[in-house]
Amino acid sequence: MKGNLWKTIVLMLFSAIIIYFYYGIFVFHREFATYKYLYIGIIAFLYIVYKAYYIFLEYDRVIFTGWKILSFFLLHLFLLSVLYFMFNGSPGVSGFILFFKICIFLFLISSLNIILFSF
Repeated sequence: MKGNLWKTIVLMLFSAIIIYFYYGIFVFHREFATYKYLYIGIIAFLYIVYKAYYIFLEYDRVIFTGWKILSFFLLHLFLLSVLYFMFNGSPGVSGFILFFKICIFLFLISSLNIILFSF
């Protein structure tokens, strides 16, 4: 358990360093640098809630099902969609619209693949 916690902390620090250097090297992304702390804060909060939930349930091991991975993907996509329009100063509804459009297109592509490859 301590080994996994140590690996998680190292991974989080490494990710924070990469994000810091990314905005330091690519000057044209400086306008988005003000929101990177909001993004990191929201992701850290969601991770803490997730870990606290599983610690209180006292699971011995974490099982990733397809549904759980899909829900984490959709949560992250939703967060990125909303924050993208916060960067541009657009109304918050635009982030919801972008998220649902991406979901619709992903559903259409998945449905098309299922139809084409089922024959």
